[in-house]
Amino acid sequence: MHQFSAVNELLSLEKREYVYSMLAQQTALNDVLEVIAESFGLMVPGAKLAFMQFDAGSQSLNMVPSRHFSDAYIDLMQGVKMDPNVGTCGAAAHHHRLVITEDIDADPRWRLFRKAANAEGVRACWSSPVITAEGELLGTFGIYYRQPTPLTDASDNITVELREMAALVTLAILKDGKQCSVLLVTANGASMRCK
Repeated sequence: MHQFSAVNELLSLEKREYVYSMLAQQTALNDVLEVIAESFGLMVPGAKLAFMQFDAGSQSLNMVPSRHFSDAYIDLMQGVKMDPNVGTCGAAAHHHRLVITEDIDADPRWRLFRKAANAEGVRACWSSPVITAEGELLGTFGIYYRQPTPLTDASDNITVELREMAALVTLAILKDGKQCSVLLVTANGASMRCK
C-alpha cells in the first residue's frame, strides 16, 4: 500500500536534522510537533498525525491541538482514558506498545469516538506510545488514515518510522523541559496548549 523509496528516506533524514536544529534553537514545542507531523505526511501522503499528551494525575490522554484536526475533534479527544478498550491511543498508552486499528468502523475500542472519527474522515489509526528511556509514558503518536488500512509486510517501514517519530516526540518534550498543560477550558471541556 505504501511505498518507501530512497527519496522518502532522504526526506526523513533531512526533516530529522531540521527537527534537531529546531530543538537546539529552543523552538516552541508545538512548532516542533508540526514539523514532525509534516515530515511523516510527506512519507505517507493522506495520513494525518496526532500527538496525545499523557496526564499522570488523571491517567488520561489529551490531544495536542493541530491544524490537521477540527476543533470539535480535538475537544472530544481530551481526557481519553488510558485503557486497552478505549481507542487506539488509549490502548497504546496502556500496553506501552504499537497498537493498530485497521478499521475504526469495525473496532469495538472506537465505540465512544466512532461517529466523530467518521465526521473527521478517518477510518484507521495506528498509535505508538511516547516513552522515555526510563519507561515514563509521555503520551502517544498516532497516524490516522482516510481508509481502512491493515498491517502488511509492506507496512514494516511505516511502523519503524512511526516508532522513530515517537522517539523524536519524546526528545522534543524532554528538551522542552516541561509537559503540556491545560490552559484553556471551554464549554466542551479542557484543551491543551504546549508552550
